[in-house]
Amino acid sequence: MVVANPTGEPQVGTGLPLAPATVIGRAATSTIRLEDSFASNEHAHITWRQGQWWLEDQRSRNGTLLNGIPVQEGVVLSAGDLIEIGSVLLRFEQHGSGAEAMQITHLKD
Repeated sequence: MVVANPTGEPQVGTGLPLAPATVIGRAATSTIRLEDSFASNEHAHITWRQGQWWLEDQRSRNGTLLNGIPVQEGVVLSAGDLIEIGSVLLRFEQHGSGAEAMQITHLKD
């Protein structure tokens, strides 16, 4: 995935490999930590299940957008999808196949 972030961390263009259970948020314990005041401590989860990557908002205060649409329930991710959390924009990218083949890259500030 590709990350875009006005707060600077992670830096724009940074590739972030996904774990089979990835937590995105502001908490220090998050797999992908976002320094964004609009991100919740545990904002969203990306998980590998049933041979696919899934995105779920964790009842965050400001919500999670997928390709500009609010995520209301678990949704399957596809290569090139854009995930927006606060002012951070992430692009879901595929490099090969399987659970190890996806990453997030920082897109913009």
